[in-house]
Amino acid sequence: MSPTTPDAPIFAVDHPAYVATEGTRIEVPWGLIRFFTGKGARPSETTVGLCQVRPGAAMPVHYHPNCEETIHILSGRCAHMYGQDTVDLGPGQTLLIPRYVVHRATAVGPDPLEFLIVFSSGEREAVFLEEPA
Repeated sequence: MSPTTPDAPIFAVDHPAYVATEGTRIEVPWGLIRFFTGKGARPSETTVGLCQVRPGAAMPVHYHPNCEETIHILSGRCAHMYGQDTVDLGPGQTLLIPRYVVHRATAVGPDPLEFLIVFSSGEREAVFLEEPA
């Protein structure tokens, strides 16, 4: 976690700016996740990453008990299971997923799905309800 920040603007910072390009790569059966901040990468109050899902592949069904998740679609198309519904998403669309909401992204169409992921905790947790396919 980062130290508490004062209520005044900071012009002199006591550490260099953190710039990530490649991130911590995690290969999964359905694609690839790269975390730039948060657990497994640079400690932070939030987790930021990129997720890539192969065409026709799906993440396992899961939820996050300690944080909300925001996804922003960069490319490809997504059928996102959201509780008992499915939300269709495309480039430029953003979905907020509150904590405890069961969800899963599935890449639809011929192209890979790529989206930005942001979690409201640097120590995100995930509870998987099925094994990866």
